[in-house]
Amino acid sequence: MSAARRSKAFRTTMTHRAAFPSLGRKDRAVRCSLTIAVMLTAGLAMAPAASAVTRPACRLDPVSFRSPTQPLDHALRHFTDRTHCPVLIDPSLLTGRESQPLNGVFEPAQALKMLIGRNDLEFVRGQDGYLVHPVVYHPAQHMRLTD
Repeated sequence: MSAARRSKAFRTTMTHRAAFPSLGRKDRAVRCSLTIAVMLTAGLAMAPAASAVTRPACRLDPVSFRSPTQPLDHALRHFTDRTHCPVLIDPSLLTGRESQPLNGVFEPAQALKMLIGRNDLEFVRGQDGYLVHPVVYHPAQHMRLTD
């Protein structure tokens, strides 16, 4: 081992000993694991704060829409782009459904109601967006808890 490598290894060992003075030399794996865990925890704690800063808030004020009749999934994506309000919906509910045309300035809830139209769907506003669900549940959509 060269002198430079020994010096680097000595500095690394001394750094770990300074960080974890109560652990002995043989616990190198434990020390490394603890260091990695602390670094990951700090990174995860910072992630929500960073994403919250960059994500625009769901708009509640009236928004201008110009949307023709189109597949409902396209219309809901356009709605989300214009209002910054995500729409959560089971993808199977989108199959074969079309939106109603929407032209004008509307509040997001009013616009969503008009887009859905007569598709036997309704929505609930949550803290950060909307949840769209069927008005009538079919037996296949129910979860059986008794079986």
